[in-house]
Amino acid sequence: MTTIFPSFSEEKLLEQILHHQIISIIGLGKNVGKTTTLNYLINLLSPNQKIAVTSIGRDGEKYDEVFGTPKPRIYINEGTILALARNSLENSDISIEILESTMINTPLGNIIIVRALSAGYVELTGPSTSHELKKVFNIFQQFGSEIILVDGAVNRRSFASPIITNATILATGASISPNFDEIILETEFFAKILTIPALEKTRIKKLVDQIPKIGIINEDNNVISFSVQSSLDLPDSMLELIDEKTRYFIVKGVFSNSLLDKLFSTISPHQPLTIVIPDSTKIFLDRNRFNLLQKTKWELKVLKAIRLLCITVNPTSPLGYEFNRTLLLQELRRRISVPIFDVYQGFENEK
Repeated sequence: MTTIFPSFSEEKLLEQILHHQIISIIGLGKNVGKTTTLNYLINLLSPNQKIAVTSIGRDGEKYDEVFGTPKPRIYINEGTILALARNSLENSDISIEILESTMINTPLGNIIIVRALSAGYVELTGPSTSHELKKVFNIFQQFGSEIILVDGAVNRRSFASPIITNATILATGASISPNFDEIILETEFFAKILTIPALEKTRIKKLVDQIPKIGIINEDNNVISFSVQSSLDLPDSMLELIDEKTRYFIVKGVFSNSLLDKLFSTISPHQPLTIVIPDSTKIFLDRNRFNLLQKTKWELKVLKAIRLLCITVNPTSPLGYEFNRTLLLQELRRRISVPIFDVYQGFENEK
């Protein structure tokens, strides 16, 4: 098999991880191989590397809470630093040294920072908010961590934000749908969202800084800010200020289906328009609307772009069906311009 990234390898992926340092793994659904991807990255790194690991919510449990099927467990090496809820230790089989208590509370107890004194399996229940996660990162770094890996929760795309982690890996797979085409389309859609490019024009970015929430920039660089609390509160009276001279529509918040529908009813799709948002995690459009947007003369730009390192694929579903890995990889690679590989086979037989 010939890939569109023939030079991409474990060595290249390792180089990217070492460069970006704080990596999140997000999944398109349950049982897509997110934890297996985490284990793969841990094994890829040198045992001498100073690694820290945490999770958004609960991960590494023995059985799936929905399907009751066995799940891959998180296996860490001696010396790894972890952030986990105190009661998660009961379901882990490692010896630990407690380094610090964070005072971050979860249903399974306070989040504590520990160092593994032995290798073994762990169950992680980590912080649930961006603020808490940043606090944990700071503690990790105080204890000398060089690489931080975050096992993200299903559908919690906010933790891929470039203001939280430096790069992201997306996990997809058969469990998304029993329909082959649906897996392809949904993965392609989400990859496009994550890889929306950054606004490069420095002059325009300075004008964007003047807008607190929502606003427009006209072709003469005139800035108009709308006095609203959030992007969900934009009244029709403010939309009337958008006309044929409008070139940029700025949204410093959620860009939703309803907001896009308001723009469709206000501006011609043939009029050049750049929609600027903070980062891709603020986009909450369904696939149909996103596809409609791509057929216009409008374009989406972000103030900070997400670095999507690669996509991992699990061709098997816990419901008992699976897809041909070769066909799945071929079709995904044909449509998506980032490295893609089967997380269970790594880079074996990729060429």
